[in-house]
Amino acid sequence: MSITNTSYQKAKIIVEETRRLYLQIILLVGIFLFIIVRTIISRNFLLMPSFTFVGENVSFSPELSIIQSPFFIFAYVAVIFSIFIVFRYIKLYNLKRKFRSGEKGIKKLKKYMKTDKIPNKEEVDNKFDEDKNKAKRKFYILVIRVVVLNFVLYYVFTNYISNSFLFFNIILPFSILTLIYRYLLLFHSDKKFLGEKWENEKIEYYISEFN
Repeated sequence: MSITNTSYQKAKIIVEETRRLYLQIILLVGIFLFIIVRTIISRNFLLMPSFTFVGENVSFSPELSIIQSPFFIFAYVAVIFSIFIVFRYIKLYNLKRKFRSGEKGIKKLKKYMKTDKIPNKEEVDNKFDEDKNKAKRKFYILVIRVVVLNFVLYYVFTNYISNSFLFFNIILPFSILTLIYRYLLLFHSDKKFLGEKWENEKIEYYISEFN
């Protein structure tokens, strides 16, 4: 198989990685907006000078008061989310750059597909179909983990920290909405946006670029 015959394979990989980048951005932006709204609503809790832990009243030291600031929370979460997005963008950028460079592109294609031979069109398509099925199965496992974790946190916050407000008004709704958001992106994003039409247009664009 010649180098030009791998144009579809490379294009398909780039399009799928681009889709993952877009979905990650949408997911993290949605979570970030939720955190902003909940932080503003729960500002009275964030600014409280003390809390009860195992029956004892614990006060925040003046040096730690900054972490109760909504601005600190927004900035901290924004930095963490930005790191995730930048990391995936760099991965996509390097993938495009290597795919454009002849033999290096072939080596990168083999490495990406974890094979010693040049993968054909069907093998690349099957890989991403399998990845999507695995992601859906992992989602159901995630639901179970979140349910168990919420039971544990509920027990801790009601019996040791004596602050069920934090659990019921921040942690629980955050968990539920995040799962709903992830479900919609995972199971319905290809029907509403980033679907077959978008994918085909992008694949054609990158095929012409790699030829």
